[in-house]
Amino acid sequence: MRELMGMAAVVALLALGGCASYASKRLQADDASPRTAEIFGDIEQREFGKRAHLILPCFVVPTQTNDLDLHVRAAVIDVRNDLIYATFEDHRQERIHATVAGESDSIEEGFDRLYAESLVKLRVRVAERLRQLEVAP
Repeated sequence: MRELMGMAAVVALLALGGCASYASKRLQADDASPRTAEIFGDIEQREFGKRAHLILPCFVVPTQTNDLDLHVRAAVIDVRNDLIYATFEDHRQERIHATVAGESDSIEEGFDRLYAESLVKLRVRVAERLRQLEVAP
């Protein structure tokens, strides 16, 4: 929440202070010193003299960062004699940023995505290991 308030304060300061650019400095009247002649001064003055202010709507939506950790363990077990042939582990992490209103949905979708990726990897590893066990003497 502090990060959000800090970011909002920085944006407000930048908006109140305005942005100084080459064009805006050239348009400011400097009566104390005479202007030097420039090649395209008249054209630039006409182009930059027309200012249009564009106001864009903005929404400040509070967000929260969540770290997801998924640890999956699998084992190949002979059900007849409870012999464990192989074990597999997969650990995945992901950081998600979600609005406070949709936080639970984002967390659930994140875990579903991590679990699906983990299962694909584990299936491949289990299939490889089973092939090795079949070939073993």
